[in-house]
Amino acid sequence: VNIVATSLNDGANSSSVTIEFSEAVSEFDADDVSVMNGSLSDFVAVDSDSFTATFTADDGLEASGSVSVGTGYTDSAGNVGAAGSDSVAIDTLNPTVVVNIIAASLNDGANSSSVTFEFSEDVTGFDADDVSVSGGTLSAFTVVDGNSFTATFSADDGVETLGSVSVGTDYADAASNVGSAGSDSAAIDTLNPTVTVNTVDASLNDSDNSSTVTFEFSEVVTGFDANDVSVTNGSLSNFVAVDGDNYTATLSANDGIKATGSVSVGTGYMDAAGNAGLAGSDSVIIDTLNPTVVVNIVAASLSDGANSSIATFEFSEAVSGFDADDVSVMNGAFSDFTAVDGDSFTATFTADDGLEATGSVTVGTGYSDASGN
Repeated sequence: VNIVATSLNDGANSSSVTIEFSEAVSEFDADDVSVMNGSLSDFVAVDSDSFTATFTADDGLEASGSVSVGTGYTDSAGNVGAAGSDSVAIDTLNPTVVVNIIAASLNDGANSSSVTFEFSEDVTGFDADDVSVSGGTLSAFTVVDGNSFTATFSADDGVETLGSVSVGTDYADAASNVGSAGSDSAAIDTLNPTVTVNTVDASLNDSDNSSTVTFEFSEVVTGFDANDVSVTNGSLSNFVAVDGDNYTATLSANDGIKATGSVSVGTGYMDAAGNAGLAGSDSVIIDTLNPTVVVNIVAASLSDGANSSIATFEFSEAVSGFDADDVSVMNGAFSDFTAVDGDSFTATFTADDGLEATGSVTVGTGYSDASGN
């Protein structure tokens, strides 16, 4: 018995088999042939002492295959035949690979992991080009030995996804059996949490000098409290944690200023994955500066011959609600009230007759600026 091929593999898994007898035989057919680790087909009687067939190796094994003939045949004189057999090395076992991303998860602070590639046997034709990744990049590819390789997987920045490292089927073992695919995955969260700060009121003034402030985070955060908030031109109070990603507080503007106020959050907080937070802020127009007025009686003194003087009213800014009724005089009379513009007014003060005293022109608080101060 002769299995013509010396070895069989996944790419060439069958061989012709010849069965040559020493003389013509009878009562021999395919049923007299037994096989191990394969199957027999295409049994053909060439003549009375020569026969052929095809042996096909079983798939997925690494073993010895054989074709055997028993003693169930005889020659023309009735002599019982002797047994015969042949064997062939079979390797139809496809190599496999176990891919292992060592870290179970990656974040902004620990964004890379070693990756191991352990093959079931020595392989050929495998290199970094046979590895595909999603959600990151591969580097530091190293050959440890014929069936072990390592690399480093670095997660992409700013994503919240599942990363993977995959090996295709472009490698083979020593018997040329094509490799099987393998992969592994890791949870990636390198997405930095963000915050939207909102000062609800668009502007603050002397009569409405405080506003609710909301802090809306993109996800649940830890390590955030009132100490992480900085303000300019005001103060913060009533800090409340509504839930893991929502907070509120009250901003009170400083008094006596005309400026921009702001509420800012730094980067001292993080999300559940340990990613550092990004800064956020909002601003508000503040005008808590009360308008003032300078009253000037132009003449330093009045007499019987020059008993009147121009009086000017110069405000620190444009005002509303100011007219002659807001002016009180002592020891004189008030006339010719004129609005020059929004912050300048004039009038005439005439001293009373027949007295020696101090006269005055006084403006009260019945006016306000454009902000309502």
